[in-house]
Amino acid sequence: MPKRNNKNKYLGYISAFLVLAFGAAYIFSSLPGDKKQQSAKTKVRKVEIPFRKDADLSIISAKEGTIINLNTEIAEDDFHTQQGLMYRSHMEENNSMLFIFPDEQIRTFYMKNTRIGLDIIYADKTGKIVSFA
Repeated sequence: MPKRNNKNKYLGYISAFLVLAFGAAYIFSSLPGDKKQQSAKTKVRKVEIPFRKDADLSIISAKEGTIINLNTEIAEDDFHTQQGLMYRSHMEENNSMLFIFPDEQIRTFYMKNTRIGLDIIYADKTGKIVSFA
């Protein structure tokens, strides 16, 4: 009878060893390999999205006249509206992007992958500024 318990004991050790060995093999196989080999597998090309001037936009005060003139890129379709200013690393001071929506309603914007600080100016259908964010 004692031999049988020793046999079960050794089988338990062997099972534990195999589980640990397979676990270690899995972990080591998922670690990044040689950096030269890794970079050859995953070459990532960074592309800067250029500013495209579509229009001139002026902000005018009723009391003071023209306050600022902006070079404006228009988000003219769903793709450009959804992309917005994502992936841009910089924007000149007097550049802007204009989003024109078919109706007036409260809108929220999620700035995913936007690397630059943004100010949002909301205007009504007459062009009057109604709020800033």
